[in-house]
Formats: sequence, C-alpha cells, structure tokens
Amino acid sequence: MLYRYCSLIFLFPNENEWAIYNLLENGNTGAALRHSSRAPVGPGNYIVLDTDGNPTTVNLTTECAPHRVRTRDINSQVQGLNDRDRLQRSFRDSIRSRDRCCAITGPSTLVSHDNPFQGVEATHVFPVSMLEGWRRDGYRRYITDTRPDSEIGESGLHSAQNGLLLRADIHAYFDAFVIGIDPDADYKIIVFGSDTTGLGSTRLRDSARSGTQRVSPDLLRWHLGCACTIT
Repeated sequence: MLYRYCSLIFLFPNENEWAIYNLLENGNTGAALRHSSRAPVGPGNYIVLDTDGNPTTVNLTTECAPHRVRTRDINSQVQGLNDRDRLQRSFRDSIRSRDRCCAITGPSTLVSHDNPFQGVEATHVFPVSMLEGWRRDGYRRYITDTRPDSEIGESGLHSAQNGLLLRADIHAYFDAFVIGIDPDADYKIIVFGSDTTGLGSTRLRDSARSGTQRVSPDLLRWHLGCACTIT
C-alpha cells in the first residue's frame, strides 16, 4: 500500500525500478520494504533508491489538492429555488435515501424523530466549485448514473455517485483531505493524522459501495490522491 501511495506523488524515470529502504541510524541503507507486505510500516526514516540500492531521480507530481468551498444544505421547505439549489437538494435526497446514516462511522447513538438526518450532511467527493477542472479532465466519464440532467445536472456532479452521507465533523475532515477512502483496499478508511478514535482501517459502509448508485471508486481515488499530496 505504501508503494501505491508513493506512486501517487512521486514521478520516476522508470516507473517500476525503484524501492523504499529503511534508513538506519548510522546512515546506512537497510533492507527494502516488500511490495507485497501487508505489515504496518513503523515510524522511522526511509529512503527511495533504485532496485539495486543506488540513487535515483525522484520528482514530485505537480498535482495538488484544491481548496474546497462548502456547498450549503438546502431546506426542503424553501420555495423558488434556483437551478443549482434544486440540484443540490436532489443530490442530498439521493444520498440520504442510499446511505441513511454516516457512510463512515455508521448510525448515531442519538436520532431525532423530528429530524432523523440531524448531524449528517450530503458530501461531494469532487467539489462542485471545480466544475471547470471536472470538464477539462473528463471526469464525467466516471458517472454512470442514467437519471436525467434535471436531477444530476448536465455535468453529473450532483449524482449520488459523487457523494457520501457523512457526519458533520467527518465531512469537515474529508473536505480537508485528512480522511480518505481507498477503493483498492476494500474501501478502507485512511486517516492522515492522529487517529485517536480508531477510525483508520475501518471500511466504508456497504450502502455507499454497492448498487447502481454506489459512490464512484475513480472519484475516491482522485480524493485519496489529493490527500497524499498534502501529506
């Protein structure tokens, strides 16, 4: 997994001819980490060399995580909504119907009968504020939702496939790229920071990862890559 994450931010002349080595306290190079190992990588110093243990050229990706702008929630009772607000409400309702509770932490211990979705928010994986980048990079191809544009928008950004229902605090961490989801590791939750609650290594709930309206794994990869560049 570490190799895969490094490949998101490091660029090499020969993509498959590099390795991560332990760097010993005396400055010598220790053993290379195995690509196939599932053992946790402990704290310490590491160095990237070629597969023969010699120096290699390493460049950093020019990709960077965007500054996200929070999309406001829409009150169901509000009349006279503009097109964007109607799409946001459709997005919220679709996410609520699919996930029912936070897709990462699960059901809350307290549920209001008057407002069962209190404390959880419909969250875009790819932000709607980056519409130009979405179109430029052709991310519409990751949305297979066949619902009409009146429900998901011409861009597809308001499809449930670009969203998760998250607890408000988890939403903030997700937007800040402190939390990511790895679809290539059974939708494991990845925490880029101190994980005091043990959230890391739990899994995304089935509601968000199964069915025709499941969240796009490609968009989760995009989000995870952004989190890696910040880290």
